Amino acid sequence: MSTSCKSSNLPIDFRINIRAFEKGYRLDTFLTLPIPCEKAFVFFENPKNLFDITPGWLDFRMVTNKDGESVFEGAEYDYYIRWFGFKLKWRSRIQAYNPPYDFTDIQIVGPYSKWEHTHIFKEQGKNTLMLDTVVYKIPFLSEHPERNTFISNSYKSGTVFA
Repeated sequence: MSTSCKSSNLPIDFRINIRAFEKGYRLDTFLTLPIPCEKAFVFFENPKNLFDITPGWLDFRMVTNKDGESVFEGAEYDYYIRWFGFKLKWRSRIQAYNPPYDFTDIQIVGPYSKWEHTHIFKEQGKNTLMLDTVVYKIPFLSEHPERNTFISNSYKSGTVFA
């Protein structure tokens, strides 16, 4: 069974904003989590949890890494995803790591021309506000992102491909 990213499946307080940005895209999401900041950070920093939060239709698979499960600045992780039926290799690197407040991962091998994903966790009483920013460029589609009807129609319909 495939996991959907339709907006009807998202939490009611989830907010998303996407816009053309420097010949690519910038995706910002905001979500309040009913857990302390430290607990949220520990979950989202662990690359093994990506399987649970990645849409099923991407057929996400993690490859054993030389760094194991350790997370630190400079750590690299290898994955495979399936995109339009093609199996694609993805390698990410932790570029910045500041527990329990934020970390940034970048794609160093994969389907995007650029992928930079910053995760920010802000304590709000007993809750945590999680802010995610992804700046990315899609090969062959990023020259004029404001004209790309495939991407803009996908987001208008509530289907998220990033």
